[in-house]
Amino acid sequence: MTENSKVANFLFLLSMVFVLFQKQPILGALMFFSLGIVFQELIIAQLIFVTLFESALIVESGITIGKLLTFLYVVYFIVFIIIKKLKLKFRNINYIIIFSIISIIGLLNVLFNQEVINFAGGAKTILTDVFLKYMPRILFFILINIYIKNKGINFIKESILNVTKTVNYFIIILLIYFTLNFQIASWFNLVDRFFLENIDPNEFSIIIISFIPFVAFNLIKKKHFYLKILSFAAYGIIFYLTILTASRSGFITFIFATFIIIYFFGFIKISNRSFFTTIGLLVVIIIVLDAGIIDIDKIFVRFTFYGNDLSMTTARRVDFWKNAIELFPHRPFIGYGLSPFASRYYNGIGTGTPNVMHNIFIQTLFQLGLFGLISLILLLKHPFENKILFKLREKDKVLLQPYLSFLILLFGGMSLSWLWRELIWIYLAVCYAITNLILYEDT
Repeated sequence: MTENSKVANFLFLLSMVFVLFQKQPILGALMFFSLGIVFQELIIAQLIFVTLFESALIVESGITIGKLLTFLYVVYFIVFIIIKKLKLKFRNINYIIIFSIISIIGLLNVLFNQEVINFAGGAKTILTDVFLKYMPRILFFILINIYIKNKGINFIKESILNVTKTVNYFIIILLIYFTLNFQIASWFNLVDRFFLENIDPNEFSIIIISFIPFVAFNLIKKKHFYLKILSFAAYGIIFYLTILTASRSGFITFIFATFIIIYFFGFIKISNRSFFTTIGLLVVIIIVLDAGIIDIDKIFVRFTFYGNDLSMTTARRVDFWKNAIELFPHRPFIGYGLSPFASRYYNGIGTGTPNVMHNIFIQTLFQLGLFGLISLILLLKHPFENKILFKLREKDKVLLQPYLSFLILLFGGMSLSWLWRELIWIYLAVCYAITNLILYEDT
């Protein structure tokens, strides 16, 4: 690590502490943005980490640090593209164009549904969601792709390494913040769920679990033993916070994340030192659980309390999914419209509970129909084409990390309606750029 990189990461960590504990979203976003302009290899790390800040709802008059930072970088990328005279295109842009067109059709679809408009309290509410949340994600995806492509593969590697260099410290800082600010909600007087104010514990747990590939990468390094110790601690903290939230989807996602890093990082090779690292990690987990330091029983209580009642065990998600499938034949091709209010309205009628679909793919099928689901699958499929994960597994594990984090988020999205969360589109953009540079560019 160069001195310049050390200074950049140190200042970045200081800014994280300031933002979390002072809760100054505007000043925090300006601090991050200033650091990103000076140390451009920090930009991707900022965008990845800031989503967790966004989850903490550090809000000031409706302005969040994520929204403001994204806006600042959109302006910066546009200026960068203009100055460099870059073309507004990249390979396989047709996937995002098709998905954008279908999304616009979905918007028009819901605007012609007076029942949903009345339920939402007016068309303005729906339009605000679309133009402040959905369309900016697509624009940001396109801009960051063009920016990264111009910077090249070495820039991406350095950017990802900056995430791995700071992730352990970030998770420790997050634990301290969580310990000082947590709240407790009782679940049927059986289980205490720990959470931060206004944060969905399921989203919080899955987002921190998505950092596991960056934590695990430090475990396969041959040097810097202290990094391995920090990574063990960070991995344990992620597990500990997941258990505290008592999130069933978080717990299942944690298991999935552990399996994919063991497989893709080669931890199962006995000839590899990482095999013994894995054994050590498992031993530590067993000791911690056996000693009762982490109460894992609260998770199992939430899985078993309702017995065979799958509806209640999944917090009625199964009911929402069934309702969406039953409604599908009535509008199979273009769906019911691009708005969470459409999901809530029809779930309210079909299940008695006005809620979203709690599944990325069923949400898309319901809102945008079969055309929307197919276009989404094609969009998500491109970064993983030509067996790129296996190529990176053998040649360049540094670049493998964002792909694994993206897979974890998509897996977690099987129980959450968060297709339009910032982190999904950030990882999608980064993975798109890496795939295009490796498979189609002379790097």
